[in-house]
Amino acid sequence: MEDGAALIGVVIAAVGLLLSHQLRSGRPDAIASLLIGLLMAATAFGLGRPLADFLVGKSLPPELLEQIRAVIASDKAIEEVLSVQAVYTGPEEVIVAAKVRPAPQLTAEELSRAMDNLDHALRKASPFVADVYIDVTSHYASDGDGHA
Repeated sequence: MEDGAALIGVVIAAVGLLLSHQLRSGRPDAIASLLIGLLMAATAFGLGRPLADFLVGKSLPPELLEQIRAVIASDKAIEEVLSVQAVYTGPEEVIVAAKVRPAPQLTAEELSRAMDNLDHALRKASPFVADVYIDVTSHYASDGDGHA
């Protein structure tokens, strides 16, 4: 889109200069400059409007976030999904952060392998997932005094 606008701008500028030279007046050149300015503004608006939904830091739409939550919840190593967040880090890139409670019987090695597998499953299920961060919380909740 911007290349097309640039070519149109060059044509407008050339016509403005040619008419200014032919008519021995600065008006055609001035009008061409104004038209190029309007073209640039329209191009910027035309490019910016559709990309506004992909601004960095914007949350993923609820239906896509629910798909990510479903992938995490369906994993056998996850007993409970406490929270899931996903935000755009680029036009078509999302970072996923989840807080989960793992199945209590998993060893550290099994848990590590399960989290790697979950990372791969999320990336496979959603091609826009760029990074995955999973916070694994202890199986037993604290009573507030540090005692389980």
